[in-house]
Amino acid sequence: MPQLALCVSLGIHGMSGMMPVPESPSLPEIPETELPDPVAVVPLPIQERPALPVPPQAPVEPSQAPIEQIAPQPPPVFSETVEPNPIELNPIEPDPIQPEFVEPEFVEPNTVEPNSIEPDPTNEPVPQVFDATNTDPTDISGYAAFSETLQTLSDNIIPNTIRSVTYDLNYLGDLCFAGESRLSATLAVAIDSSPMLTTGKIITSTGYGEINQAIERWFGQLQSGQVGDTDELASAGGVTLYDWIKQEEGDWFLNNEAYEAYFFNITVSLINNPCAQNQE
Repeated sequence: MPQLALCVSLGIHGMSGMMPVPESPSLPEIPETELPDPVAVVPLPIQERPALPVPPQAPVEPSQAPIEQIAPQPPPVFSETVEPNPIELNPIEPDPIQPEFVEPEFVEPNTVEPNSIEPDPTNEPVPQVFDATNTDPTDISGYAAFSETLQTLSDNIIPNTIRSVTYDLNYLGDLCFAGESRLSATLAVAIDSSPMLTTGKIITSTGYGEINQAIERWFGQLQSGQVGDTDELASAGGVTLYDWIKQEEGDWFLNNEAYEAYFFNITVSLINNPCAQNQE
């Protein structure tokens, strides 16, 4: 079968090569067109354009109507101004306004007693202010002043000085002393043979006014014949000042003296100091 198809294809190809090819048609010839002869051009002479005639203007004649003259007007005459009579007005006084009576509101009185108001626990205590006046232990002015006081009692009083120990007191108040736990001072006393305090003086200050005043009140208790303990100051060992002096000095008034005088140091412990935690 392939051979048959090949033979058919070759046969068709051979037949197409034997057929005649038609010639292409020839185009018709176009005749040449002859151009006309050129026409001679003769130049014409240049003529000037005639001027256009100007129409005559009619003469302007003055106006025959007479001009009317305007006579000046005299200035106007003003008559005197007549002022009208003033009209008097009677003032109208307003009626006085009566204030409205307002009944005051009833305010219930404050029934809270001052003592029933509790202090604010958040308030911090105010520290006491230290005063360095007369706190130098080497200053002898206080000793001299007390010696002059003794001269008013007797010329024969010779004060003794207790040097070895201190008389210890407890401060029972709750004031704030920042950075302090114990205070020191030097006292002078004159005692009669009762025995009872005749006079007392602070020779060297503690540096705090409240403590100095508490010592002055302690002197007052001793002068009244009491043991000396107060609500602010009390003996730390439960020993009165008289017994403490006799214990340290031995027997006193051996020669029937009227007075005896002593210088001694004290230590004041601040046992209720609310600012003790701020001690340095």
